[in-house]
Amino acid sequence: MSYREHIVADRRLCLVRALSEEPNGTLNETSLQRAAEAYGHHVSVHAIKADLRWLADVDAVTVVEVAGYLVATLTALGEDHAQHRTIIKGIARPRLD
Repeated sequence: MSYREHIVADRRLCLVRALSEEPNGTLNETSLQRAAEAYGHHVSVHAIKADLRWLADVDAVTVVEVAGYLVATLTALGEDHAQHRTIIKGIARPRLD
């Protein structure tokens, strides 16, 4: 895995984790960008949107557009990845705490 691929996979894990911490598993792109920044990933909303679309393609989240913003909701598969029950290639593996 290249360094770039590692960074992208880690950023996707940050998004999945942020969603898993929400009671309803849902956040919008702006909140997710802030969550990624809190984990040290300073990226554009465009990059967050691309990650959300990718995560939707692998069934880790569902995405809907509301008033021009993407809103993501964690799926059971995404939650399973966040909780170490499965592995989704392209998302960094969470560390065991």
